[in-house]
Amino acid sequence: MREIIDSEEERLILYAKKRGTVVFVEVKKRLIDKYGTPLEAITPEKTKEIARVAEHYLYERGLLDKCDVRFDVIGIQRNKIEHIEDAFKE
Repeated sequence: MREIIDSEEERLILYAKKRGTVVFVEVKKRLIDKYGTPLEAITPEKTKEIARVAEHYLYERGLLDKCDVRFDVIGIQRNKIEHIEDAFKE
């Protein structure tokens, strides 16, 4: 399953639902590091907003509290791609 989720504030990619886990992926791209790395752009405020959009998505589809959720982050800068699985796990 792959789907792009747009709201006015966020754009997430629902990457997969596998074995009861829905994975939301935030992709950040930077051409230069003048404003920091792509992964540095994922602030605590940004993680809250991403979680809110994901919760709304799950609610609308009747999946809230019926599956595990994981948030991954992909940072792209020049020729380097960094993928962090379960990025919001504390």
